[in-house]
Amino acid sequence: MDDGEPDGYDEDYQPQMLEIVPCVAADVESLIVAGRKEGLAFSPSTELFMARLNGVIVGLCGIVHYRGHSKLKNFYVLPAHRRQGYFRQMLDFLLIKAREAQSKYVEATATALSLPEFLNRGATVKRTYKAGYTAVRLNL
Repeated sequence: MDDGEPDGYDEDYQPQMLEIVPCVAADVESLIVAGRKEGLAFSPSTELFMARLNGVIVGLCGIVHYRGHSKLKNFYVLPAHRRQGYFRQMLDFLLIKAREAQSKYVEATATALSLPEFLNRGATVKRTYKAGYTAVRLNL
């Protein structure tokens, strides 16, 4: 099973820590363009965050808060930076944001690579789509 980690992944492996900071769409326009080419949709109501490693943008993630829950959106790691544990760091960051907003659960649409990370945290599958995407819900 592909767990989204590098070949020969060691559980003790510690990826370099990302700096994850708020941003606006204009800050990450090139990532949004690249993400759209891979099928991501961006909503103006999404609170966006950019993930940087040594000052270089490596990814993007977002969250939308609703009454009682949050939706995690727009996870995108640039291809050159994938499979290094950065998605996991962005997911952990957004889960903290959801808890701070007093969300009781989060919802997200997972890809084949990200689904194991959600399931490892106890998420349940809500629906599987034809294009290989899976809607998940994780109680906080």
